Amino acid sequence: MSRSVPAAVFTIDKRLGQRGGITVIEAIGELDFYTGPMLRKAFSESVAEGNALIVTDLEGLEFLDSTGLAVLIRGLKECNAAGGAFALARLTRRTTHTLQTAGVLHLFNLYDTVEAAEDVLSYSSGVRSG
Repeated sequence: MSRSVPAAVFTIDKRLGQRGGITVIEAIGELDFYTGPMLRKAFSESVAEGNALIVTDLEGLEFLDSTGLAVLIRGLKECNAAGGAFALARLTRRTTHTLQTAGVLHLFNLYDTVEAAEDVLSYSSGVRSG
């Protein structure tokens, strides 16, 4: 008898931020081996569309494993390679602890709110609010 792996609960809300040229991607649920490709695709599509300024809202993230960490790092590298910027906003204590334990917390620009991240990204990139 074959057992299928239950689909992890994970959703992504991808939208343009309050400031033009910035994409906000909200990750909700469990970011792991099974769901990581969804977030990786959202990052890649945004950069391919010319939106290499990405704020990732992690307030709704309940679980993050090593695959999820790799997806976040890849998103950071992809944005940087395209001349953009990548920020994490509204991290939970658990997510912060996971990033810190893995030794990668220092790689990311971290913000308490999505708006603060958008302000910094728009200022540093010259994007003007519309």
